[in-house]
Formats: sequence, structure tokens, C-alpha cells
Amino acid sequence: MPASQTPLRQVVGLREEIKTINSIAFQVNLLGLNAILLAKQFGEVARGFGVISAELRAFSKQLASHMQAIAQRSVNLVSLETQRLCVHKRHALLCRAQGRSTTDWLAQARQRQQDMLSHLQAEREDTFKHMREHLDEAYHTCLFGTVIARSARIEAAYAGNQGMVLTTTSLDFSARVDQVLASLDRLKQATGG
Repeated sequence: MPASQTPLRQVVGLREEIKTINSIAFQVNLLGLNAILLAKQFGEVARGFGVISAELRAFSKQLASHMQAIAQRSVNLVSLETQRLCVHKRHALLCRAQGRSTTDWLAQARQRQQDMLSHLQAEREDTFKHMREHLDEAYHTCLFGTVIARSARIEAAYAGNQGMVLTTTSLDFSARVDQVLASLDRLKQATGG
């Protein structure tokens, strides 16, 4: 995380990246539906392309499922970071007050706030750990999506010259999957993976 970026801003950035991937998964799903319809128009020569397109739709749904799990963890992160900011402010105030007074209750209150900060940090790390696990699963799913998208290009070639629209659609699949892979890489970096 860059020095100028606060943990709360980092979480907001994570959530934006998750939305981007969800949007792409939705686009792949629509492309897959459109590709199935195109394959039906081309008939027997594009039957394999239709099957591959159905697999890409299944891929998009699986990817969306992974992103849903990650998004739920990111909601937890927003809550944790908000709590951490509040506790940190209280802790800082108690530290300043303790410098002006020697009462035991201030030291005890400061220690409770420090313990709470440690607990929140441990929860944050655990949440990031679970996010990285889901990201790894999404990444493997996406690698499989890359294979399916390449297969779509091969199947589009079987349609010959009349299947140019299928080739264009298969290239769209590949481009979308590549976008997801790039976004997943950014998410992995942002979560410490």
C-alpha cells in the first residue's frame, strides 16, 4: 500500500476492483448468451462454439460467486477499519492525557485501547488471509476461463469465412478474461498476496 493511501482508502480501492470484476463477469455472461444464439444461427458448423460459449457462461457465474465471497470480506474490512480509526483516536487522546496525569485508570484505559487495536489488526489480517484464499480460487477459475476462451477461438475457426462474427466474439471473451486476470493481480497485491 502506498504511503499516501490510508487503510480505509485501500479497502475502498479493493471494493472498486471487485465491482470491476463483477461487471466483467456479467459482460462475459451476456457475451456467452449472445454467442450461443449466434452458434444456433450458424448451425452444425458452430455447434462446438455453442458448447464452449455455454462453458464461458458457467465460468462467469463461478467467477461472480468467488467475487461475492470476496466482496463480503471487504464489507468486514470497511467495518474493521472504521472501528480501528475510532479506537486509534481514543488511544491517542488517552496517551496525551496520560502525559499530563499519573492516574492508573488512564493507563488502564490506554492499555484497553491498545489491546483493542491489536485485536482489530489480527481480525484484519485474518480477513485478508481469507480474501487471498478466495482470490486464489478466482485466479484458478480465471485461468480455466482463459483455456475456454482459446477453445472458443478454435471453434470459431471451424465456421470458416462465414464465422467472422464468432471469431470477433471469441476475441471479446479473451479480452474480458485478460481484464479479469489483471484485476485479480491488483487485488492480490493489495491484499498482500
